[in-house]
Amino acid sequence: TVAAGAAFRGAVAARPGLAHAHLRLGSYYYFMARYEEAADCYRRVVALTPSHYEGYNHLGAVLFELEDYDGAQAMFEKSLALEPTYDAYTNLGSLYFYRHRYADAVNMFRRSLAIDGDQYAVWGYLGESLYWAPGLRDSSRTAYGEAIRLATAQQADNLDDTYLISDLASYHAHLGQSEQSLALSAQLEEKEDVIAEVMFIIADAYEQMGRREKALDWLERACAADLSLAKIELYPGLRELRTHPRYRDMVARRGG
Repeated sequence: TVAAGAAFRGAVAARPGLAHAHLRLGSYYYFMARYEEAADCYRRVVALTPSHYEGYNHLGAVLFELEDYDGAQAMFEKSLALEPTYDAYTNLGSLYFYRHRYADAVNMFRRSLAIDGDQYAVWGYLGESLYWAPGLRDSSRTAYGEAIRLATAQQADNLDDTYLISDLASYHAHLGQSEQSLALSAQLEEKEDVIAEVMFIIADAYEQMGRREKALDWLERACAADLSLAKIELYPGLRELRTHPRYRDMVARRGG
């Protein structure tokens, strides 16, 4: 909110030498998708406190959003050198995945899960990395199964969580369980509060199930909601879809 932003900026003005104040303001800008301003805040954090591993990790996350992948990788690695954390391992794993370094992504996600093995999303990330890593696809079934188990347990308390529903739909689709995936995807058809990232996940689920027109429908909605084209272009599960005329028209309309 505007009031929250003003409060965070006020805290920085009052104590400009306090790294934590810049960190909180950076997080505000990040969640408002004001990435350049967030990056400036996080750079200030690590300038004030060079050992601030959270600052490097947050800066890496912002640089990833700004599509500076080399810079993001350097920041995640710096963060991990200072303090091996669940968040930094997960973030570096995600970056490796989008750079098509699937075996390296597997390694990072396994390190994340060694710290906290109860996070369904990271089991899902591990499953996806194994799915695309050469020779490891069979191993992905166990990871996806664990992601489904944990997510289903969490869903009992979050029946309207669209992100969780889309993740479950994706996991079932990758396991070839189309009936379950379709039932979950259908829950999102009439919802109005679906964000672009959720639309992207559902598009991928439909593509995995061989329903390309539905995948394109959801992808068009995601693009209309300002999903990054870079994310689509780098995602391995949409490789064949990206050759479809509807997708090429979509890119042309975005000026890609």
